[in-house]
Amino acid sequence: MRAPDLQSFLNDVEQLKNMLEGTQVAASHLSGQGIKLDGQLMRADDIFKVPLLEKEVSLIDFCHLFSIFNSSRVHYQQQHYNSKDSFAGHYYTVVNRKLIQGSVAGKNRFCLYLSSESDARLHISTLHIDRFFLAENAAPGLGSVSFALSAIAAYKLGFTSITLIAAGGKQFNKRHIGAESIIKCNTQPVRYRDGQALRTTHG
Repeated sequence: MRAPDLQSFLNDVEQLKNMLEGTQVAASHLSGQGIKLDGQLMRADDIFKVPLLEKEVSLIDFCHLFSIFNSSRVHYQQQHYNSKDSFAGHYYTVVNRKLIQGSVAGKNRFCLYLSSESDARLHISTLHIDRFFLAENAAPGLGSVSFALSAIAAYKLGFTSITLIAAGGKQFNKRHIGAESIIKCNTQPVRYRDGQALRTTHG
């Protein structure tokens, strides 16, 4: 069977994006309404420059990339060092006490950073989901739709990797600590692991 060409794949991605944006959950919570970035109310025609890639995106794509729900406050901070639980990179903290809960009440956090694989000269542009919690009464499907739109936005911008740390710290269940998923946005294998490799698929 002939593999689909790149344009067909991009068309499929755009079709999926449109379908997700057309859902009720996206219209209600991921449409870029009432967003404040470092205290400034964002407008629908605002353009944002994404760190690392130096690309410009619309408000709606900015919200999709970092799963910024309507009426959220967003804080930007650059970290210049690596630590045990974080990377040197560009952090966006999303605050929304109605939709986000967890050990840090009302806050989710995302990071953009450059990672190195076996060859230290090869730097991989990465979207890292540092913290992501939803309130128990959040709309069904909100997590799935927001993550899918985030992954699509990251792919279209040119990020080649998405990493997620499932849990860690004093208030988390120890069986979750160190659980990680790595998603490659290009043709590399997609790897999921929780202490050991669970599945490898080739796309």
